[in-house]
Amino acid sequence: MPGRPNCHMHNRDLTSLSYLIAVLRPLISVLFCIFVTIILPRLKTTTGTALSLALLICYMLAIWSLYTLSEPGFETILPILILVVGYVIFVATRLSSGDQSQKTPLWHLILHRKKGVGQGNRVSSPVAQGPDSQAVLPEQDHPEFTLGNYRVFEEIGQDAMWTVFRGEDIKTCRQVAIKAVELSSLSKENQEEIKNRFLGTIKDLSLLTHPNIVTVEDWGEDQAMLYTVMEYLDGDSLDYYTQNGHLLPVRDTLNIIGCASYALDFAHKNNIIHQYIMPENIIITKKDKVIKITNFGFTQGSGAIKAGQDFFPGYSYYMSPEQIAGKKVDGRSDIFSLGVVLFEMLTGKKPFEGEDLATLMLMISRQRPPSPRCLNPKIPGVIEKIIYKALEKDREKRYQMAGQMAGHLDKVVARIDEIVALKKNALNNT
Repeated sequence: MPGRPNCHMHNRDLTSLSYLIAVLRPLISVLFCIFVTIILPRLKTTTGTALSLALLICYMLAIWSLYTLSEPGFETILPILILVVGYVIFVATRLSSGDQSQKTPLWHLILHRKKGVGQGNRVSSPVAQGPDSQAVLPEQDHPEFTLGNYRVFEEIGQDAMWTVFRGEDIKTCRQVAIKAVELSSLSKENQEEIKNRFLGTIKDLSLLTHPNIVTVEDWGEDQAMLYTVMEYLDGDSLDYYTQNGHLLPVRDTLNIIGCASYALDFAHKNNIIHQYIMPENIIITKKDKVIKITNFGFTQGSGAIKAGQDFFPGYSYYMSPEQIAGKKVDGRSDIFSLGVVLFEMLTGKKPFEGEDLATLMLMISRQRPPSPRCLNPKIPGVIEKIIYKALEKDREKRYQMAGQMAGHLDKVVARIDEIVALKKNALNNT
């Protein structure tokens, strides 16, 4: 009969499809297991819900189309059970973590944090990097928590010991930057020392009120963590402007270092030394283009910083000879470090480099830096003299006060402005 071959073909198609789904059932179950155990927990709640629902609907439609003539067995239902049970556990876990969000410890936050801030990223923080990327760090998957009177959001930076977060004052809803360290992450013998040094220093730092120094607004200890609250900066660090192709005009560089010198002079007169001056710790705000120094270290007389101990990654290039020698440091150590920053911003090169840390420290301690003018002929000879004076190995021959260095830089900037004005007048008169 004419309709019979078509019927046999239809039955063969169903048999083939049924055989295919029978083969794929174990694979689908495995894929759903991977989804609910690995992929689903990493998704936001709304995204996870939408994706789970989409997988469930697609699978059920496939089953419905293949089993119109017979009832599906347990092996066919198993992937549905895996998906549903996995999703229920996922939602229950999210609700439970939401209830405990106010008590989430720092170690949980750090275990779930994204990749650290890399060189060339744009971030809004007191440890900002350069402006190569337009993106801010992505949202974190962990719940927020609180420290004292502050709500803590995502991580925006870190140094050797401290982690920096974007936060908010619970009472005023004002954005702040919060630096925190969990005491349990330190050895027991170091916990009391770090705590005492922190409390002894932070009170002095809070008294530093200067337009070019980041303001310390609050500090405390909560949930076995030390924390300090600072003004939140939206800006870029000088690190970007030390790279070839991104160097600023000489006048702008001198103006920036001059502002930093005045800020350090103010801090030194209040018996505060920075000890970690480097491009990453000097910020230019986006809106007002104000220079801000952040991440101050310890009070004067707190002792030396020895090589391999207590300094930020990358700071070894900016250490002074007395820091390397383990001597007691004062404000002149900051002047040396600032001289290194000035050299780097004008030339795109570091004045001291070595294949390893030992070689680098030997270069800093004994070798005279190369001529900045050989690397950048646009640098005036007087600026080279200022750099050499700031980088004197013997601190007695160095600038004794940062204000002296700032004054010399101001005179050079004024002279540059005078020359530019004379050239403009000459052009206007011709």
